[in-house]
Amino acid sequence: FQAEDGIRDLVRSRGLGDVYKRQHQRNLQNLHPTQSQVLQNLRHLQHLICHNILIQKMNESYDVIVLGTGLKECVLSGLLAVKGKKVLHLDRNNYYGGDTASLNLTNLWKRFRPGQEVPKHYGHNRDWNVDLIPKFIMADGKLVKMLLHTKVTKYLEWKCVDASYVAQMQKAGWFSGKAGLTVNKVPANDTEALKSPLMGLWEKKRVAGLYKYVANINVEDKGTWNDFNLQTQTTKELYESHSLEENTIDFLGHAVALHFNDFYLYEPAIETVEKMKLYMTSQGRYGDSPFLYPVYGLGGLPEALALDPWLWAQAECWIEETF
Repeated sequence: FQAEDGIRDLVRSRGLGDVYKRQHQRNLQNLHPTQSQVLQNLRHLQHLICHNILIQKMNESYDVIVLGTGLKECVLSGLLAVKGKKVLHLDRNNYYGGDTASLNLTNLWKRFRPGQEVPKHYGHNRDWNVDLIPKFIMADGKLVKMLLHTKVTKYLEWKCVDASYVAQMQKAGWFSGKAGLTVNKVPANDTEALKSPLMGLWEKKRVAGLYKYVANINVEDKGTWNDFNLQTQTTKELYESHSLEENTIDFLGHAVALHFNDFYLYEPAIETVEKMKLYMTSQGRYGDSPFLYPVYGLGGLPEALALDPWLWAQAECWIEETF
């Protein structure tokens, strides 16, 4: 382990007695290995144990082999195990999550810059969890409800995103000053709509009316739809029935309903109404934003789901009741 010492011993010996003395000191050092030597030996032992276990497992027979540790793979393997199936769950990576993993610096560099050292100025490896596919989780969505029901949340630490904002070009008005690009919080209910600087006075009232209409809708009860047929009439017609302006339609469709493009305008309005209701019910559930995020990244979700097989007995009942 000379590389650990950094330099070679350049002290010249003054005779055989000195040589024996220095050899004795080095023998004592070998009896007390450094911390890095201990860690290296432990890693080697861990590798041998895992290798032997893997060889033993590969010699057994299984009902199902699941490849990958993404969220859906962990859900599938857990449900199959609850059903009494013998499952072998494999992943070529040394971390959970697959293509939706959260990588620390070491794994991030290994994946995108193989063979290169991580620059020291990035700090500690454990301080980084970089999502390969970043996504927020709706606070009142089905995924959060499943995690709460199965008590998976005890393995995770959550943070509520502070707020959701939209950038828009606005025209100059009597009280709004000069025209230009503005950044404002997305209103999530009729009260916030009346206070939002995104719209003029009359437009605020029209948006507040739309929010009230959506909040009172039960998609299973057509009696709550009033005179509008959500299954046959389009989202564009819904907006037109409330006389909304183009800028308002833009942030409602993409910042509230979270549509990727404008094709939704020509599709039945029921999907957009459901998306808006989810945004509205998620708002204020755990904070000032409808979005939640695991503190250590989305890769923690499949890892937490794989920790406790008992959770899947609960998940199975919840899934059957919900779907």
